[in-house]
Amino acid sequence: MSANDDKPKAAQGASEDFDVRERLEAIRELERQVASMKRDLISRDPDGSADDGESDLTFLIARCGEYLLATPISYVEEVVQMPIIKQLPSGARAIAGLVNYHGEMLAVVDLNELVTGNKSNVQRDQSLVICQVGPRMIAIQVDEVSDVITVERSQV
Repeated sequence: MSANDDKPKAAQGASEDFDVRERLEAIRELERQVASMKRDLISRDPDGSADDGESDLTFLIARCGEYLLATPISYVEEVVQMPIIKQLPSGARAIAGLVNYHGEMLAVVDLNELVTGNKSNVQRDQSLVICQVGPRMIAIQVDEVSDVITVERSQV
């Protein structure tokens, strides 16, 4: 085996390392954005105004598998019965597909897959929680919506 035979393998390995580094940086950027949204959520009232430090927070409680999800009510646009979901040929992890919501195609997030790694089966008795987070709208697949609760900001 000559030294020239090794170069393509080395170049390929370097290319794969670069691709992995790019992906890790993209993940880190998403994590920074999520942390920023969490800080923003805690610092704002449900109506979107600045926090006065004394108001309570209101959450929509939904069940997804064995987990409970508390979504800030200020992000919830609507809860709808599970519509027909358009499957994607090779969708991203945790994206169950797309749904038409008032003429806009929204990604349906499968929280069960995000949390447990197991894809959920879409069933007609499930619901979608339609959320507006900043400029984006998403649909969150849940098994059932159970309650709306209010908690003191100091408990978050």
